[in-house]
Amino acid sequence: MINATAISLTTIKENIILSRFLELVTAPYHHPELLWITIPLIAALILMSIYFGRYKKEKLGWNTAVGNTMALLFVAMDILHHIYNGLAEPSIQNMILQNFREVMVVIMLGIISLWLFMADFFHVLPKKMAFMASSYMQTSLFAYIAIVLIYTDIVIDKYTLFGALLLYIAIVFFVKIIKLLIPTYYTKMEKKMIWVRHRKEK
Repeated sequence: MINATAISLTTIKENIILSRFLELVTAPYHHPELLWITIPLIAALILMSIYFGRYKKEKLGWNTAVGNTMALLFVAMDILHHIYNGLAEPSIQNMILQNFREVMVVIMLGIISLWLFMADFFHVLPKKMAFMASSYMQTSLFAYIAIVLIYTDIVIDKYTLFGALLLYIAIVFFVKIIKLLIPTYYTKMEKKMIWVRHRKEK
């Protein structure tokens, strides 16, 4: 009886997490006003995946990492502006009292983006770690989730957090598939070297 109850509770939790994941994914469809904000993020994610899939030897640079974190910081500011303008009587006090969780999400996003910006600007973190944290995929995902949570009525709780984690895993696989499908670009010299190498192997 106890085992059956535990299994039932686990199934319910899994269903809630899956439901939150689907809410995050389909938010722009159910809330058309999000399209103007999310389409550029999604387009940039796809285009950058195609670019790095074609030019596999190219790596993210410090300047690009700084730019990505700045864009994330601007997104946080825009979301905060949206919350503030949505109040009947706009004030910082009312914004915090009436939208505490939403404001906390924006503050967390702002702190993360500002910390990453400073870390990238001053080269505080090891290059590999910094570039992973400030990549277009990470920053786009942070921005997308924050925008969806603020602009929709999705409940902000642990299930949404797990749903966001599931979305991250799905995006990682999506990006990897795109990179695998895109043929690698080789210069004439690289093509010649590959041809010579194949000749030697034969």
